[in-house]
Amino acid sequence: MKRIKILSAFLVLISALGFVSCDSEPVDPVFLDNVEDQALPASFQVEIDEELFEATATQAAIIDGVIAIQGLRGTNGESVSIAVTGTTIGTYTDAILSYSPNNDSDFSYLNLDSELNDNGFVTITSINTVNNTISGTFEFTGYWSNDEDGIDTPVVLTSGIFTNISYTGGNVDPDPTNEEYFTATVGSVDKDYSVILSAQSGEFLTLSGQIVSPASQVQLLMNVNITAGTYTIDGSSIMAIYAEGTTPYTVTGGQLTIVSNEGGWIKGEFEFTSTDAEDNVVEVTNGKFNIEL
Repeated sequence: MKRIKILSAFLVLISALGFVSCDSEPVDPVFLDNVEDQALPASFQVEIDEELFEATATQAAIIDGVIAIQGLRGTNGESVSIAVTGTTIGTYTDAILSYSPNNDSDFSYLNLDSELNDNGFVTITSINTVNNTISGTFEFTGYWSNDEDGIDTPVVLTSGIFTNISYTGGNVDPDPTNEEYFTATVGSVDKDYSVILSAQSGEFLTLSGQIVSPASQVQLLMNVNITAGTYTIDGSSIMAIYAEGTTPYTVTGGQLTIVSNEGGWIKGEFEFTSTDAEDNVVEVTNGKFNIEL
């Protein structure tokens, strides 16, 4: 599950890295002769229940395709932490965000309520691969992660911004050619299906995009050897399946365009019309995917 992957990578980050002072961000000596490429000072701040949190130390890392960032204030363990799956600029809504007031508890405020509904966003605005720095913005509402403590009041974090945070770790490509995605507009809502799967059964290839909470899924079925071109979603050779929560929809027609199917990757676009049992119509448009097979 992608959320578990994000959390695991973040825990590795926290345990493996020391903190880097915001006032003494290191610059690789290879760049010292080039003033234009030197890293600017790092900063990390956010309003927590309308009170300003300014980090006195920051750290970030890329671990197994996950960006993890943390700002820490003082010496008692107060911190704000961010983790997203991806290594590119853009907005991520499927993320782990947390606020820890201190080191007194193993629990923290997470962007998940008691029903495991998530909220908030992280926008990566810049990745500088010369100086290895990352910048962006974020917001979320945090709920205490241990119900037994009886802490029912959430904390609200707004206007979060991090700038020039030095990162360590894996390969980063701000504009990759082979980055998985599965997105669509459902009605008037843009959706990023962050759990992406592909499966082959006989001659059929199934591509699936899922959102865990609130549950949503799109599946596309086609011949495994499908070539570039535009095809009608006819319910036979090309099929689409759509569901919101536990409600299935019947796809009545649509179009699938395969941009490429080569090198172990398939890329395309789609749109279709669907109806539920009460004949309510949902239009799925602007569908795009790029998936490793």
